[in-house]
Amino acid sequence: MTNSAQPVKELRPTFHASYNLFSDVLNRELRIRNQANIMANIFEDHASGLNINSKGASVLFGYFNKTNPLERKELMTKYEEVMKERGYVSVQ
Repeated sequence: MTNSAQPVKELRPTFHASYNLFSDVLNRELRIRNQANIMANIFEDHASGLNINSKGASVLFGYFNKTNPLERKELMTKYEEVMKERGYVSVQ
C-alpha cells in the first residue's frame, strides 16, 4: 500500500471582518483594485470626517495584513489613488 498524499496547497483567507479579500480573483490588477476599494470602504464605514475610529483602524490594518505581502506596495499605491478619487487626499 502506497501513500498517495497530495501536497497541501496554501489557502489564502477570503474574508476579513466580513470584507472580501478577493483572493480567488486571478487577475492581479483587478484583485488589487478591488482590495483598494474595500480598504477605502472600511475607512468610510469607520470614519468621522478625516478621522478613523480605533475599531476601523484595527479592521483596516487587519485587512491589509491578510493581503498578499508581495502585492502590498502596489495595493498601497492603488489605495492612495482611490482615496484621492473620493476626495480624502489632496495633492499638493
